[in-house]
Amino acid sequence: LVITNCYNTGDITGDRESAAICGWTGGNSTIQNCYNAGFVIGVDGTNYLYRNPGTQGVNNYNLNEAGQGTVFTEEDLANGKLAFMLNGSVNGGDNFYQFIGEDAYPMPFNFYVDEEPYKVYATGTILCDGTLSDEMSYTNDSSAEFVKLEHEYNEDGFCELCQHSYLISTPEQLLNYSWAVQGDSVAQTAEVFLANDIDFAGFEEDWEPIGLCMSNATADVDASYPFMGTFDGQGHKILNLKADFGDEETGGNRQFVGFFGAVGGGAII
Repeated sequence: LVITNCYNTGDITGDRESAAICGWTGGNSTIQNCYNAGFVIGVDGTNYLYRNPGTQGVNNYNLNEAGQGTVFTEEDLANGKLAFMLNGSVNGGDNFYQFIGEDAYPMPFNFYVDEEPYKVYATGTILCDGTLSDEMSYTNDSSAEFVKLEHEYNEDGFCELCQHSYLISTPEQLLNYSWAVQGDSVAQTAEVFLANDIDFAGFEEDWEPIGLCMSNATADVDASYPFMGTFDGQGHKILNLKADFGDEETGGNRQFVGFFGAVGGGAII
Protein backbone atom coordinates (compact mmCIF):
# COMPACT_ATOMS: atom_id res chain seq x y z
CA LEU A 1 0.00 0.00 0.00
CA VAL A 2 1.29 3.46 -0.94
CA ILE A 3 -0.60 6.62 0.01
CA THR A 4 0.89 9.91 -1.15
CA ASN A 5 -0.10 13.59 -1.33
CA CYS A 6 -3.22 13.30 0.85
CA TYR A 7 -4.58 15.42 3.69
CA ASN A 8 -7.28 15.55 6.36
CA THR A 9 -8.88 18.66 7.83
CA GLY A 10 -11.86 16.99 9.53
CA ASP A 11 -12.41 15.44 12.95
CA ILE A 12 -12.37 11.66 13.42
CA THR A 13 -13.82 9.73 16.35
CA GLY A 14 -13.25 6.02 16.81
CA ASP A 15 -11.66 3.41 19.05
CA ARG A 16 -7.93 2.57 18.96
CA GLU A 17 -7.43 1.87 15.24
CA SER A 18 -8.35 5.45 14.36
CA ALA A 19 -6.13 7.75 12.33
CA ALA A 20 -6.31 10.72 9.99
CA ILE A 21 -5.02 9.01 6.86
CA CYS A 22 -5.52 5.27 7.41
CA GLY A 23 -6.86 3.39 10.45
CA TRP A 24 -4.86 0.29 9.60
CA THR A 25 -2.21 -0.26 6.96
CA GLY A 26 -0.86 -3.58 5.75
CA GLY A 27 2.76 -4.62 5.98
CA ASN A 28 5.37 -2.86 3.82
CA SER A 29 3.12 0.16 3.37
CA THR A 30 4.28 3.74 2.79
CA ILE A 31 2.56 6.99 3.76
CA GLN A 32 4.29 9.95 2.09
CA ASN A 33 3.74 13.70 1.75
CA CYS A 34 0.54 13.68 3.83
CA TYR A 35 -0.73 15.92 6.61
CA ASN A 36 -3.44 16.07 9.25
CA ALA A 37 -4.99 19.37 10.33
CA GLY A 38 -7.98 17.81 12.10
CA PHE A 39 -8.53 16.10 15.45
CA VAL A 40 -8.46 12.32 15.97
CA ILE A 41 -10.29 10.92 19.02
CA GLY A 42 -9.65 7.30 19.93
CA VAL A 43 -6.13 7.29 18.53
CA ASP A 44 -3.78 4.55 19.72
CA GLY A 45 -0.96 6.37 21.50
CA THR A 46 0.45 9.01 19.15
CA ASN A 47 -0.41 7.27 15.87
CA TYR A 48 -2.39 10.20 14.52
CA LEU A 49 -1.72 9.60 10.82
CA TYR A 50 -1.77 5.82 10.40
CA ARG A 51 -1.93 2.67 12.49
CA ASN A 52 0.71 -0.03 12.02
CA PRO A 53 4.29 0.35 13.30
CA GLY A 54 5.59 -1.48 10.23
CA THR A 55 4.51 1.36 7.95
CA GLN A 56 7.16 3.70 6.60
CA GLY A 57 6.25 7.36 6.94
CA VAL A 58 8.06 9.88 4.72
CA ASN A 59 7.68 13.67 4.89
CA ASN A 60 4.39 13.69 6.82
CA TYR A 61 3.02 16.38 9.14
CA ASN A 62 0.55 16.65 12.02
CA LEU A 63 -1.06 19.76 13.51
CA ASN A 64 0.22 20.68 17.00
CA GLU A 65 0.62 17.08 18.27
CA ALA A 66 3.97 15.26 18.33
CA GLY A 67 4.06 11.65 17.19
CA GLN A 68 3.95 10.52 13.61
CA GLY A 69 5.31 13.13 11.25
CA THR A 70 6.64 16.62 11.91
CA VAL A 71 4.56 19.00 13.99
CA PHE A 72 3.25 22.15 12.29
CA THR A 73 1.19 25.10 13.53
CA GLU A 74 -1.93 26.91 12.37
CA GLU A 75 0.34 29.67 11.06
CA ASP A 76 2.37 27.17 9.02
CA LEU A 77 -0.88 25.85 7.56
CA ALA A 78 -1.98 29.26 6.30
CA ASN A 79 1.23 31.06 5.35
CA GLY A 80 2.64 28.55 2.82
CA LYS A 81 5.29 26.95 5.02
CA LEU A 82 3.51 23.60 5.21
CA ALA A 83 2.99 23.54 1.43
CA PHE A 84 6.69 24.32 0.91
CA MET A 85 7.71 21.44 3.20
CA LEU A 86 5.27 19.01 1.57
CA ASN A 87 6.94 19.88 -1.74
CA GLY A 88 10.29 18.74 -0.37
CA SER A 89 11.43 22.28 0.47
CA VAL A 90 11.92 23.22 -3.17
CA ASN A 91 10.55 26.28 -4.90
CA GLY A 92 7.62 25.72 -7.24
CA GLY A 93 6.97 22.10 -6.21
CA ASP A 94 4.06 20.16 -7.67
CA ASN A 95 2.89 18.04 -4.72
CA PHE A 96 0.75 20.75 -3.09
CA TYR A 97 -0.53 24.18 -4.17
CA GLN A 98 -1.79 27.16 -2.14
CA PHE A 99 -2.99 30.66 -2.97
CA ILE A 100 -1.30 32.35 -0.02
CA GLY A 101 -3.59 34.82 1.69
CA GLU A 102 -6.69 33.18 0.21
CA ASP A 103 -6.45 29.40 0.76
CA ALA A 104 -6.64 28.31 4.41
CA TYR A 105 -4.52 25.24 3.72
CA PRO A 106 -2.52 23.57 0.89
CA MET A 107 -4.20 21.15 -1.54
CA PRO A 108 -2.69 18.47 -3.82
CA PHE A 109 -4.57 19.74 -6.87
CA ASN A 110 -5.27 23.02 -8.65
CA PHE A 111 -8.43 24.40 -7.05
CA TYR A 112 -8.58 27.29 -9.51
CA VAL A 113 -9.43 25.40 -12.70
CA ASP A 114 -9.32 28.42 -15.01
CA GLU A 115 -5.98 29.68 -13.71
CA GLU A 116 -2.43 28.45 -13.43
CA PRO A 117 -1.80 26.55 -10.16
CA TYR A 118 -0.61 28.67 -7.28
CA LYS A 119 2.82 27.21 -6.61
CA VAL A 120 4.64 28.11 -3.41
CA TYR A 121 8.09 29.71 -3.28
CA ALA A 122 10.32 30.70 -0.37
CA THR A 123 12.95 33.29 0.51
CA GLY A 124 15.45 33.16 3.38
CA THR A 125 17.95 30.59 4.60
CA ILE A 126 17.67 26.81 4.87
CA LEU A 127 20.13 25.05 7.17
CA CYS A 128 22.38 22.35 5.77
CA ASP A 129 20.12 19.54 7.07
CA GLY A 130 17.04 21.04 5.42
CA THR A 131 15.71 22.78 8.56
CA LEU A 132 13.91 26.01 7.69
CA SER A 133 15.23 29.07 9.52
CA ASP A 134 12.84 31.41 11.35
CA GLU A 135 13.54 34.14 8.78
CA MET A 136 11.94 32.17 5.94
CA SER A 137 8.91 33.67 4.21
CA TYR A 138 6.59 32.18 1.59
CA THR A 139 4.99 33.59 -1.53
CA ASN A 140 3.43 32.74 -4.91
CA ASP A 141 6.04 34.93 -6.62
CA SER A 142 8.14 32.68 -8.86
CA SER A 143 11.11 35.08 -8.68
CA ALA A 144 11.67 34.26 -4.98
CA GLU A 145 14.92 32.49 -4.05
CA PHE A 146 16.39 30.99 -0.90
CA VAL A 147 19.94 30.12 0.22
CA LYS A 148 20.88 26.69 1.56
CA LEU A 149 23.93 26.49 3.82
CA GLU A 150 26.63 23.87 3.30
CA HIS A 151 27.56 21.29 5.94
CA GLU A 152 30.56 22.07 8.17
CA TYR A 153 32.13 18.71 9.03
CA ASN A 154 34.80 18.41 11.73
CA GLU A 155 37.68 15.92 11.89
CA ASP A 156 35.29 13.24 13.20
CA GLY A 157 33.05 13.64 10.15
CA PHE A 158 30.26 15.26 12.20
CA CYS A 159 28.55 18.44 11.02
CA GLU A 160 28.84 21.00 13.79
CA LEU A 161 26.36 23.32 12.08
CA CYS A 162 23.22 21.18 11.91
CA GLN A 163 24.48 18.45 14.30
CA HIS A 164 22.55 15.83 12.38
CA SER A 165 24.85 14.72 9.56
CA TYR A 166 28.02 12.64 9.17
CA LEU A 167 30.47 12.48 6.25
CA ILE A 168 32.54 9.33 6.77
CA SER A 169 35.93 8.92 5.08
CA THR A 170 37.94 6.55 7.34
CA PRO A 171 37.41 3.21 9.17
CA GLU A 172 37.93 5.04 12.48
CA GLN A 173 35.12 7.48 11.75
CA LEU A 174 32.77 4.70 10.69
CA LEU A 175 33.46 2.62 13.81
CA ASN A 176 33.12 5.64 16.09
CA TYR A 177 29.79 6.44 14.46
CA SER A 178 28.56 2.89 15.03
CA TRP A 179 29.35 3.13 18.74
CA ALA A 180 27.67 6.55 18.91
CA VAL A 181 24.37 5.03 17.74
CA GLN A 182 24.20 3.09 21.00
CA GLY A 183 22.56 5.58 23.32
CA ASP A 184 22.82 8.74 21.20
CA SER A 185 19.49 9.72 19.66
CA VAL A 186 21.21 12.21 17.34
CA ALA A 187 23.48 9.56 15.83
CA GLN A 188 20.63 7.04 15.80
CA THR A 189 18.52 9.16 13.45
CA ALA A 190 21.28 11.04 11.59
CA GLU A 191 21.98 11.16 7.88
CA VAL A 192 25.27 9.44 7.05
CA PHE A 193 27.24 9.77 3.82
CA LEU A 194 30.36 7.97 2.64
CA ALA A 195 32.91 10.37 1.15
CA ASN A 196 34.97 7.60 -0.48
CA ASP A 197 35.63 3.85 -0.37
CA ILE A 198 36.33 2.66 3.21
CA ASP A 199 39.04 -0.03 3.38
CA PHE A 200 39.41 -1.92 6.69
CA ALA A 201 42.59 -3.75 5.59
CA GLY A 202 45.10 -3.43 8.44
CA PHE A 203 42.52 -1.87 10.76
CA GLU A 204 42.97 -3.67 14.08
CA GLU A 205 39.87 -2.70 16.08
CA ASP A 206 36.89 -5.07 16.10
CA TRP A 207 33.85 -4.03 14.12
CA GLU A 208 30.68 -3.10 16.00
CA PRO A 209 27.50 -3.45 13.87
CA ILE A 210 25.53 -0.24 13.38
CA GLY A 211 22.43 -0.47 15.58
CA LEU A 212 22.05 -2.57 18.72
CA CYS A 213 19.31 -5.06 19.55
CA MET A 214 18.31 -5.69 23.16
CA SER A 215 19.45 -9.31 22.88
CA ASN A 216 23.05 -8.09 22.54
CA ALA A 217 22.90 -5.39 25.22
CA THR A 218 25.61 -5.30 27.87
CA ALA A 219 25.78 -4.03 31.42
CA ASP A 220 26.69 -0.62 30.03
CA VAL A 221 23.88 -0.54 27.45
CA ASP A 222 20.55 -1.98 28.62
CA ALA A 223 18.22 -1.09 25.74
CA SER A 224 17.85 -1.44 21.98
CA TYR A 225 19.24 1.29 19.74
CA PRO A 226 18.34 0.48 16.12
CA PHE A 227 19.63 2.65 13.30
CA MET A 228 16.71 4.83 12.15
CA GLY A 229 18.43 7.43 10.00
CA THR A 230 19.56 7.67 6.39
CA PHE A 231 22.70 5.90 5.19
CA ASP A 232 23.88 6.90 1.71
CA GLY A 233 26.99 5.19 0.38
CA GLN A 234 27.02 7.51 -2.66
CA GLY A 235 28.28 4.64 -4.82
CA HIS A 236 31.29 3.85 -2.61
CA LYS A 237 32.40 0.49 -1.20
CA ILE A 238 33.15 -0.98 2.23
CA LEU A 239 36.19 -3.25 1.79
CA ASN A 240 37.85 -5.94 3.97
CA LEU A 241 35.46 -5.53 6.89
CA LYS A 242 35.18 -8.63 9.09
CA ALA A 243 32.50 -9.24 11.73
CA ASP A 244 33.45 -12.30 13.81
CA PHE A 245 31.49 -12.63 17.02
CA GLY A 246 31.94 -16.31 17.83
CA ASP A 247 32.26 -16.74 21.60
CA GLU A 248 34.96 -19.36 22.14
CA GLU A 249 34.50 -19.44 25.93
CA THR A 250 30.78 -20.27 25.94
CA GLY A 251 30.50 -21.87 22.53
CA GLY A 252 27.73 -19.42 21.64
CA ASN A 253 27.50 -16.74 19.01
CA ARG A 254 26.26 -13.17 19.11
CA GLN A 255 23.02 -12.49 17.27
CA PHE A 256 22.14 -9.58 14.97
CA VAL A 257 25.56 -9.36 13.33
CA GLY A 258 26.38 -7.61 10.05
CA PHE A 259 27.32 -4.19 8.79
CA PHE A 260 24.03 -3.18 10.43
CA GLY A 261 23.06 -4.94 13.63
CA ALA A 262 19.53 -3.58 14.00
CA VAL A 263 17.49 -1.23 11.79
CA GLY A 264 14.27 0.45 12.89
CA GLY A 265 11.25 1.90 11.15
CA GLY A 266 11.88 4.96 9.02
CA ALA A 267 15.48 4.04 8.16
CA ILE A 268 16.57 4.69 4.57
CA ILE A 269 19.60 2.76 3.30
